Amino acid sequence: MQASPSLAQTGSTTRVAPPAPRRAGPYHLGPLVGRGGLSDVYAVEQVTDGQQAVLKLVRHLRAGEEATLSIYHSEVGALQAMEHPGVIPLLDHGITDEGRPFLVLPRLTPLSLRTLIGRTWRGAAKRRGLAVRHRLLPALIELTHAVEHAHVRGWLHRDLKPSNVLVDQQGSLQLIDWGVAVRRSSPERQEQSLALEPEDRWARYGGTPGYMAPEQVLRRPSAQDERSDVWSLGAILFEMVVGQRLVAGAETWDLLDATVDGRFVEPTSVDPVVAPFLPLALQACAVDPGERPRTIAAFREGVYEAMGRAAVA
Repeated sequence: MQASPSLAQTGSTTRVAPPAPRRAGPYHLGPLVGRGGLSDVYAVEQVTDGQQAVLKLVRHLRAGEEATLSIYHSEVGALQAMEHPGVIPLLDHGITDEGRPFLVLPRLTPLSLRTLIGRTWRGAAKRRGLAVRHRLLPALIELTHAVEHAHVRGWLHRDLKPSNVLVDQQGSLQLIDWGVAVRRSSPERQEQSLALEPEDRWARYGGTPGYMAPEQVLRRPSAQDERSDVWSLGAILFEMVVGQRLVAGAETWDLLDATVDGRFVEPTSVDPVVAPFLPLALQACAVDPGERPRTIAAFREGVYEAMGRAAVA
């Protein structure tokens, strides 16, 4: 399982994790294999059948125990609600004797979508367009099915980004990191996240700068719905077809301001093979949610339509 960068890692306040316990419930902790914005990830061996797994140990947030447990219950609740091959399964969960929540997940070895995008754009220029169409866009379509499943089950992911998508050699993917997911039926959970301390603002905003919708940046829980995840998918699509991130900035706040203002990177050139996808990416990333595709299915249909236009271009 790959750790993903987060807003918590870009802040001016350094959060030092307490020493890891040697055990978490029945699990012996192996080496540290990754760090996310809110957790440390250790290798473990499944006690029952020797299955390779990782244990995600949630750090104590400075906002206190309630905030820490809120993040934990959010991810556990989301994963327990899912039954989809595109969503990482939850194997076990609990709380250590030291009071740190943990989740046990399969140990995955595939590459992240972030790595695949980087490889595509470092490859030969004449092959990029075809690589995007035949490798990246099928992964995006599969991702939309996983996100749509979450929406049907009543959950928003709120942290869709290339590093949270793992893809194997056959093109199958799994969506990871559900720590800031929220139930649409529980707006109080979204309001609760806004009460976190500034040091824990990654959880407070519920997303990653450059990939979270303007309504997330502006901390408007009531405005966050399926179209917030659509915005993130649009940012991923933009990155696939342009080779650059949608918003640019030297500092975190530059990214947040650019998102709210709709100031996006202007591509210097776009391969004609993938040019038909750019209008959809920009529509999905409209500042006004009402101008975006209303559902994941509508966004996916837009991808298929662009594929049709690209085929005859």
